[in-house]
Amino acid sequence: LYKLDIVWLYEKNREFDVLYRQLKDAAEKGKIVDGSAPKVLIDSINNHHKNSQYKDMLTGDSLVMRDVCKIIEKIAPTGLPVLIQGETGTGKELIAHAVHNNSARAKNVWLAFNCAALPQTLLESELFGYAKGAFTGAVGEKKGYLEIASEGTLFIDEIADMPMAMQQKLLRALEEKQVQRIGAEKPVLVNPRFVFACNRNLEELVKKKLFREDLFYRMNAIVINLPALRDRKEDVPAFVRHFLKKYSAFGDSMEITEEALDILRGWDWPGNIRELENELKRIC
Repeated sequence: LYKLDIVWLYEKNREFDVLYRQLKDAAEKGKIVDGSAPKVLIDSINNHHKNSQYKDMLTGDSLVMRDVCKIIEKIAPTGLPVLIQGETGTGKELIAHAVHNNSARAKNVWLAFNCAALPQTLLESELFGYAKGAFTGAVGEKKGYLEIASEGTLFIDEIADMPMAMQQKLLRALEEKQVQRIGAEKPVLVNPRFVFACNRNLEELVKKKLFREDLFYRMNAIVINLPALRDRKEDVPAFVRHFLKKYSAFGDSMEITEEALDILRGWDWPGNIRELENELKRIC
């Protein structure tokens, strides 16, 4: 926490100075009267969000998305592991990209690894790599994702689907910053920045003994909870404008009526942002 706040305060110091000068200038000119100081602060916060670099990556003006932007702004410069939780289609990978793109590792490699996309027999070799001759067909050595992403960012999606045995090995990599390829005699030092994602509540899985407790407490230094789109429908118009501009022919944004927006706001979007995007893409 000390490291986290020192980094953030150092980077935000200039903005605090600007805000202080604005308030001081307004006071000297007699512009601040009863009740107007809070308005100056509110306008400053709103302008900060409006001009934030994260607005290019994250769509939505709801309070919850503003909070997400603040968290990313604060933790991106650190090397702390991040856990992103939310239903399928809520934009967990976009958040992970935002963390990477605004970190000191932004120019280094970014890798995404989906635990649910591979059979269990391949998970270990893909994540940790293997030595030549480790098993039939291993004609050469292979670096795993942990090694390739060293000094960069490794995004591990659907972490809840990782088998218990693999969770133990991942815990060791997190704690000791080294991995041992399958069949290798010596470990290899690695230093990736970990960003995890899960579409279920990991804390509940820990209580049910379906996920390792020690790994959970090691990886959840920072937790970002993304709400479902049905719980932040005020963001629907912003997403609609974004996707219409993205998929309209010749780059011209299509118009949408208030009646159509009301229909879109009224739907619960069980597939979340991904479902809304596909629907608007089909319309375009």
